[in-house]
Amino acid sequence: MSEPFMPISVVLPEAGTTLIGDIRCKVSSAATNDQCTVLEVTLPPGQGAAMHQHEVEMEILVVQAGRCTVGDERNQWVLEVGGIAHFPQRTRHFFRNDHPETCVILITAIPGGLDRFFEALAAQA
Repeated sequence: MSEPFMPISVVLPEAGTTLIGDIRCKVSSAATNDQCTVLEVTLPPGQGAAMHQHEVEMEILVVQAGRCTVGDERNQWVLEVGGIAHFPQRTRHFFRNDHPETCVILITAIPGGLDRFFEALAAQA
């Protein structure tokens, strides 16, 4: 039996590294050899990411608490706990909390590197 490429990584609910604001890195690019990044984002009411796109990454968003509005230029959906949105690479999209309760989302970006983007933003602040 061959050795695993990388060791198994377990992240407890309260674990993670705060990158900037309410964005916490749960699984870093370094931990996955740049295969993916997993971020936990807490969105107070009225907060979110405006329309944008990623040239490199695709994103998978999973609602962990509250509700999150996601969409593109033509459509929008309200996701509840357990709801998932897939944003393909180079596809314009947004997500935001339009609701009175705080929303928590888990974003998996493939390939990794999105954590480094937020680390760089934090360094400039």
